[in-house]
Amino acid sequence: MVSSILVDNIFNFVDRIGVVSDEQIIKMFEATHGIDTIKYNINHLVNDNKINRKSNTHMLMRRQSVCETDFGQKLLSQAAWLLAFMGEKQVREYFTIDYPAQLFIIGENNICYDVTVFTFQTLNALKMAVLPKRRLMIPQGIEDETVHIAVIPDKEMANEIRDLKFDNYCILDEDNQPHYHQWEN
Repeated sequence: MVSSILVDNIFNFVDRIGVVSDEQIIKMFEATHGIDTIKYNINHLVNDNKINRKSNTHMLMRRQSVCETDFGQKLLSQAAWLLAFMGEKQVREYFTIDYPAQLFIIGENNICYDVTVFTFQTLNALKMAVLPKRRLMIPQGIEDETVHIAVIPDKEMANEIRDLKFDNYCILDEDNQPHYHQWEN
């Protein structure tokens, strides 16, 4: 059955992120809706031409121009796994944000998170951009209460970004499940 609230929420998720998988949508909404209901509503949106399904990859895409192979889109889609695993019950609101981070999430508990995805290709550029961008966003004298999360490909990169003042780092496993870690003192 079509659930108008679920349809709206799935549409917004795809529209904001750009390119997502069925698995991300299921993970995002499974705590409040059955998997069959979620799949039915995804297909409803595809059949009504509200979102697109790429025939060769089966990825879901917003109707506006988006390139799933675009590097920035890949980073955003990767960051979306953290959002999906939080699930809609734990998320009050979320936004895509400008470089260097990809997502800003307001949790149901009013804790704010920003998510920055690092790759071996972006490491050096992000090392130069993260702290200056943060200083521009948070006025001097105001305490930064945002939880800053770095998504990295492996534990070896953790030492490379230690001085960038992330609260923790996350590594996605082969099933894209996030595993959070903190630096040891």
